[in-house]
Amino acid sequence: MFAPPPPPVTVSEIISMSKSGVTSQEIIKQIRASGTIYRLKASELAALKSQGVSDDVIDYMQSTYLDAMRRDAFYRANYYGPGCWGYYPNYYGPYPPVIVIEQPRGHH
Repeated sequence: MFAPPPPPVTVSEIISMSKSGVTSQEIIKQIRASGTIYRLKASELAALKSQGVSDDVIDYMQSTYLDAMRRDAFYRANYYGPGCWGYYPNYYGPYPPVIVIEQPRGHH
């Protein structure tokens, strides 16, 4: 049986880790391990930068959503055909991916 996925790394946690001096590599490692996918607007990504989040972390956060959409399109096209929203074996496992939509604090 599959173990439940680790909890998502929230935007607030990323800001907090960045302000606490956690390295970009460690933050990215935690995001990768959690499988969190971020769908953020350009203005929200800019707000992260203004709150001290490194370019490497912001770039990785943005890439999680783009990569997930590419994988989704690949699996739908190759396993289920157009328009199918079925279960994707060997990708998601029994749990859907976690998409975090959370505005950075101080963002209007």
